Amino acid sequence: MIIGHLSKIPFTKFSLSLLPVSIAGLAVEYAVLRFAFRNTLRAVSIQPVEAAAWRVDRRLTGLTFGVLVLVFGGFLAGFNLSWTALAGAALVMVLARRDTHEVFRLVDWNLLFFFAGLFVVVEGLASTGLPDQIYQRLHGLFGSSVAAQAWNLA
Repeated sequence: MIIGHLSKIPFTKFSLSLLPVSIAGLAVEYAVLRFAFRNTLRAVSIQPVEAAAWRVDRRLTGLTFGVLVLVFGGFLAGFNLSWTALAGAALVMVLARRDTHEVFRLVDWNLLFFFAGLFVVVEGLASTGLPDQIYQRLHGLFGSSVAAQAWNLA
């Protein structure tokens, strides 16, 4: 998503471009896991466990799916991905009429701050021009065209 956003590729075009790669990746992953765990999978029999009944909050489920449709529509309309997702989350929290302390207690703050710091460091490094200088000196090693560079680097 970040690559699509920073490259200014529209959400729809970016998603459709990655669809074949995603399907191929899932197929390869399925085949590898199926092969690697073939003996374990043959020997396992999953028995249904009777779980305690839980109630589905239909209002909250409908609200969440409605906001999800709005957010996805915003993505397709070309709105800013970050602000659209944030607005959707805020809308659900406000309209759900729930205690937000419970929600915020479930947030992994350490991981959130780690990624925030990582983005700051990456942006700081990019603003120094060092990655561009490294690329200018090394791009010949990977090939002359963009496609060749991508394949050789990968």
